[in-house]
Amino acid sequence: MDYELPRSLTLGRNVKRQFLPDPYPDEDIPELRENWRAWIIGNALRELDQFLSLYLDEAYDIVQQAKIVSGEHPPDHQWKRIDRHTNVADKHKLVLEQAKREAQVHVDDQACLVSLSHVRNCLAHDLGIVTPKRAGNGELHVRWIAIRTLIEQGEKVIDMDAVEFPFQLDPNGPDGVVVAKVEFAEKKFAVGEHIRFTPDELLGICLFYQMVIDRVGQAIQGYAEDCGVVFK
Repeated sequence: MDYELPRSLTLGRNVKRQFLPDPYPDEDIPELRENWRAWIIGNALRELDQFLSLYLDEAYDIVQQAKIVSGEHPPDHQWKRIDRHTNVADKHKLVLEQAKREAQVHVDDQACLVSLSHVRNCLAHDLGIVTPKRAGNGELHVRWIAIRTLIEQGEKVIDMDAVEFPFQLDPNGPDGVVVAKVEFAEKKFAVGEHIRFTPDELLGICLFYQMVIDRVGQAIQGYAEDCGVVFK
């Protein structure tokens, strides 16, 4: 996203109308770059939501199959699939309720997924603009669980997300200790504001979705084993 952008945005010889200047003015390149970055990140967020939704569809089916193994459902039981549900947060809650796994970490995950579902809806239906329907008390509050890496050297603490590279620890001080902290990251958008995330924030959200998938997978496997399913 930070590479040099072309100065000509002409679509081709068969295009009869020219909507953009050619060459594109240098003074407008920063705005073009920002819009391009927002489009890429917005598409990435929509795909994260979509593929977590597909994963939860399969997880729900596994739970229902495990119920047949345990005898909770008869052998010829046919369940109603959830693939037509589009709200990922609701799917996540339903899967874990069916698997009888509702630990606090899953509750926290679901609360974050609710806010990220609002982001997905803004991007998919509202041109990436926060609408009153998606916001509470005049703003959209987005949260996700993030891992923050710190280096502690005595009383000195270096935040690896904020430090400028290269950096150096005090050679005469105590040994540095790397500390990883799991915490909530958050961002707020006012009504009418465009959804914008930095590449680092997108990376953190990607990691959060991976953690959600891992936790759901562990919960589903544990439930299936309780039902008598043997994993080899």
